[in-house]
Amino acid sequence: MKCFRSIRQQQKIRNDAVISRIGMARDIVQKIKDRKLNLSGHLCRMPDDRLLKQVVFGITDGSNGRERTRKRWTDDVEEWCNNDLHNLRKRATGRMKWQQRAKHAIDTNGH
Repeated sequence: MKCFRSIRQQQKIRNDAVISRIGMARDIVQKIKDRKLNLSGHLCRMPDDRLLKQVVFGITDGSNGRERTRKRWTDDVEEWCNNDLHNLRKRATGRMKWQQRAKHAIDTNGH
């Protein structure tokens, strides 16, 4: 690891310059994606009768009203991984493969 001398507030160095100096490549959006993808893989591996899984994946009885379609929690995961939820749930059964898939989605920014 490289050793840097301390940066004083009076030097007025921007945050992105400091981050590039220390070699930190991930920003807050990538951290959020990482955590959301890891949680979605964890949820996919849960038994179907768990309440949390039912809430997140929308496994509920009844129908919703005549309002516009809202963005679901899983829509981001589908977009980042460029795949539908059914296939992603199958892939999430293998923990190591899911972690690789999530890392790829984060590194490529979902494209």
